[in-house]
Amino acid sequence: EVEGEALFAGRPGSDDEEVEPELQGPPHLRVGEAGYISSYHRQWFSDSNLANAHYVDERPDGESGAGSPLRYNYPRDVASACSIFRQRGGQRVLQLCDCVMLQQVCDGAHWHNVALIGPQRLAVHWEPFGTSIFSRTHPLARVRDAFDAAPKATGWQLVSVTLNLQSDGYQCGPWAHWFRRRLFAYCADDELMSKQSFAEYLSTSPGISPLGALRNRREREAAGAANTAFMHEERVRLRWLLRAAAREDALPYEHPLQDAFRRAGAAAAARADAVVLDEGLEGDENYFDLYDDS
Repeated sequence: EVEGEALFAGRPGSDDEEVEPELQGPPHLRVGEAGYISSYHRQWFSDSNLANAHYVDERPDGESGAGSPLRYNYPRDVASACSIFRQRGGQRVLQLCDCVMLQQVCDGAHWHNVALIGPQRLAVHWEPFGTSIFSRTHPLARVRDAFDAAPKATGWQLVSVTLNLQSDGYQCGPWAHWFRRRLFAYCADDELMSKQSFAEYLSTSPGISPLGALRNRREREAAGAANTAFMHEERVRLRWLLRAAAREDALPYEHPLQDAFRRAGAAAAARADAVVLDEGLEGDENYFDLYDDS
């Protein structure tokens, strides 16, 4: 795997030196409006938490001649995610097939992942409960239909990786960032992409215990506990990185944009359109947003 370096790799000091972010919400859905996460191990990741985690963490370099250029879209809700395939960045991937785009999508407060792997003309959906986007009642059915309807080069296909790793009710955010790390490492390595499918690469990742094939209750509980512990380690690692960046006033996103992670009654004046926060690549100016005739 090709790995970069985290921008803020130093480990922050004691939490006593920091002000803990204030959390709100019911006990099963504790969320915060700060750009970094708290020490509470069940806090749900907001859109700004995920976007900041992407910013501070290691990033393989797919633009240096090895692998494919990598682009990250600011996290969206389901409704706004339906538009990405007709926007400038999505059209560039779907038509030119020269780069990779990641879109994290929130259904309510649960994170899904949609990746466009241009060189393979492959769209990938994955979420940690292992559901299939091809289910008629799937929460991202509208996103699936939007992909199908979008103009694109010939040969594109959509797959859903039905890899079940989550058994708790609060780690979908860390799993979404884990997916980001696996996708970017895979797509930055041309040789790896030519030898192994992304679905196989993801399903054989180190440290995970797939739950789908386990029928014995005790085995499934043990594997689920192992995955939760694995994500707790990832959560702690990300907390170090986010807090280090926050100390330097270097987090690009201070507050979440999505209503699911904002305090009830919070003012919406400071919200930005997610599309202006998306990463771009040289050559994007040759593509344009597409609009329905209606």
